[in-house]
Amino acid sequence: KLTFLATGNLISKINNITKIPTQLLSLGDVKISGRCAGTKHSASFDGEIVTSECGKVELLSSFDNGEITAKAKTSSLSLGKILSINDIGNIATEIEGKANIKDKKLTNARINANFDKLEYKGYPYSNIHLDGTFDKGTIAGALEANDPNVNLHIAGQTSLANTVKSVNASVNVERLNLAPLNLIKDCKEANICFSSDIDLNGSNIDDFTGKVSFNQIFFHGSYFIVINVTDCCLLLPVRPGKGDNKAVHWDLPDFQE
Repeated sequence: KLTFLATGNLISKINNITKIPTQLLSLGDVKISGRCAGTKHSASFDGEIVTSECGKVELLSSFDNGEITAKAKTSSLSLGKILSINDIGNIATEIEGKANIKDKKLTNARINANFDKLEYKGYPYSNIHLDGTFDKGTIAGALEANDPNVNLHIAGQTSLANTVKSVNASVNVERLNLAPLNLIKDCKEANICFSSDIDLNGSNIDDFTGKVSFNQIFFHGSYFIVINVTDCCLLLPVRPGKGDNKAVHWDLPDFQE
């Protein structure tokens, strides 16, 4: 059985000698406890990491002949404090991951995460699910939220391995109530829904070409003001003036009230 304790004062003293990641400085006292075992080609750990300032994480991980598996669970972790981002609060999540290491490269990486709570701008988002994969320079994944004030689904894939990068994604927002989410102040009844498809290619952000199309945009605000836009398209490059024919073009139909 393994037990390790580092006080916040000790971490600060180590930081005075050699700089350590700033995220560690916000944890306070850190205690790692659990059972670990290992051989030349395998290792495992089953325990928890407890901090005095940011909460605790239960961790189960193993490494066996190049395959890494890990599972982390927390009922309340102060992620915003760790990242020094004021808009982010506590999270409650369970995350599972698996990957292979071959020739010192990470392959067949997969992640599955469920968030029972994710606080942002004071609002506790719930019922969020994330799936993702990474292999040979290609990232693919899906994000789904079924919260009382947010219902959305995003799926996409991006290729980073080749000289020409690509981004392909579909976005479907069925419900986004802006005021309860603290994303807008002046219009308490504001809500928006839309669906969109993204298809971009380029060697870097300055050279991205393609289009972002919106199949439908529906906005409902105070006094029952309704804007309904269908079949509009944003043609890229995204940065006008970076070269020949660099222009952003909107193809918009007439507004429907």
